[in-house]
Amino acid sequence: MNVRNSSHDYYVLHADALTCLGHGDALFNALNMGRSGLSVASDVFDHPAIDEHGGHVGILPQVTGEDRLGQIFELAFATIIPSALWSCDLIIGACSVGDLVGDDAGNPRAALSRSLSRHCPPTRLVPPHVVVSSACSSGTDAVSLAAQALSTGLASAVGILAFDSLGAGKLMQHVALGTQSRDRARPFDTSRSGTSFGEACACKILANSYAATRLKLPIMGRVVGYGASADAHDVTAPNPHGTYVAEALQRACIGVEPGNIGYINAHGSGTRLNDLAETKAIELAFSSEAKKIPVSSTKGALGHTLGATGLVEAVVTMNALKRSELPPVYGLVTPDPDITLNLLRVASPSTKPYAASVTLGFGGVNSAILLEAA
Repeated sequence: MNVRNSSHDYYVLHADALTCLGHGDALFNALNMGRSGLSVASDVFDHPAIDEHGGHVGILPQVTGEDRLGQIFELAFATIIPSALWSCDLIIGACSVGDLVGDDAGNPRAALSRSLSRHCPPTRLVPPHVVVSSACSSGTDAVSLAAQALSTGLASAVGILAFDSLGAGKLMQHVALGTQSRDRARPFDTSRSGTSFGEACACKILANSYAATRLKLPIMGRVVGYGASADAHDVTAPNPHGTYVAEALQRACIGVEPGNIGYINAHGSGTRLNDLAETKAIELAFSSEAKKIPVSSTKGALGHTLGATGLVEAVVTMNALKRSELPPVYGLVTPDPDITLNLLRVASPSTKPYAASVTLGFGGVNSAILLEAA
């Protein structure tokens, strides 16, 4: 499966994320200062196996128990979701599995519907809504779907809500899979041993020029292109050759010279397999320019937020362009010598007009978007 980009303009009117490092300016300032919001898992969850193997997690400190999505939505509507959401023609949710217990266990669309109904103003109707569930790529794929809804005339403004939760039960599943680090996520570092899972909610609003004027929100930037591929190489491991990730990146960047791309927010999960595959993918996609493009991953600071991670990182990327400052890789002390990318050790100024965000999902789903600041 391959999805190509389009020449239409998709304006970004809003982009924010609720994470373990907060939201808004507090989030982006903390990232640029090289801070992490991860907590020791055994301090959060009471389970013998987590005490021994749990590592670190990126949880929202206000959320408790195993029935978490309702609480996450309450926080998100109070902080990052603007009233303009109710003026959108369509809402696209993005989530992997969501809660494992409660009324909406394993049914993130029901959880989204319940929350939208609860928060919708009495004078408005809840917009039509769907949920994309493509593992870790869900949030990025939701942006692509929103852009396609605009380009086909299905909608003039689309709200995107990516969300996911991390309870003790879900963490134990990742411990059993061997994907959760016993320590903490250290993308691209020689000492890395896996990722640190977490939870978050992110919100983005895309609109065409007509709706941008109607909603009276300032334009932050635009989605220039999007691309996706699926290799079905393994349930959890990426294809080691990087070919399919490179295809997604190339499709997202059609029509843009690699020399004009000033940042890549990598998936950077914190595993050697991921790091090597992404390195090869970026080299294949951008050839001689690959080693010049600044690259970082935020998972050492925010954790891998499952189905929300793609949109969380797209929000970070959009704001990095808007603020002209690129966040560093948290936890990078001794870079792996086999990683030939231009890894950011400290926050750096943004000097080019475009930036890409990449996600690699379980099951071989690879997704990328290209953004430009206004």
